[in-house]
Amino acid sequence: MEVEQSLIRRIRQEGGNIGAEIGQLVDAIYNESSLDARTRELIFVAIFSALGISAGIKSHMPRAKNAGCTKSEIISVIMQASAYGGIKGLLTCLPTAVTEMDRCDIR
Repeated sequence: MEVEQSLIRRIRQEGGNIGAEIGQLVDAIYNESSLDARTRELIFVAIFSALGISAGIKSHMPRAKNAGCTKSEIISVIMQASAYGGIKGLLTCLPTAVTEMDRCDIR
């Protein structure tokens, strides 16, 4: 979350009007969603896995834990996403997810 927040903060500071608009969009997505936090985090894990973005997986594991996601659910989402995003996402993101789940004590 800290990496994500610092990135959005930097976009806001250095991106002029467009950066401010991007920051507002991110706020709206987080704050105005009708999805509960657990579902939203599982969706983020799926998207990052499908795209092969392990940094996104790493930054969202603490949030996934706080939202109540289980290790089994996270692994299942990564496996499902690989069917659509390809094997690269699985090979890139599953090891990162397992490491971060262990670090965050997600069971």
